[in-house]
Amino acid sequence: MNINPIVNITKKHYENILDIPEEVLMHAMKTLRENIYPILKEKLKCEGFTICENNFLGQDIRHFHIHVIPRYQNDKIDFNYNKEQLKDLDNIFKVLQDK
Repeated sequence: MNINPIVNITKKHYENILDIPEEVLMHAMKTLRENIYPILKEKLKCEGFTICENNFLGQDIRHFHIHVIPRYQNDKIDFNYNKEQLKDLDNIFKVLQDK
């Protein structure tokens, strides 16, 4: 948790990506792309970034916020997920297409 974020896009509370107005979300992404990303890339000399945002499960802080994780070759960062659940992509797509 960071009570002093580097950039605070808005003082209004939004719980997650489903709660935030589109114009605020787009402003956050534009700020990340045009202001935060270039500075971090230059100063940290990283090779890329992982950008993520939790919603509900895994969201320890019930407030919309974006994680920007600098990445380096062979950094061994492992985002755990159940690979067994993703084995049968045909069934996943079928479930998503069912109405």
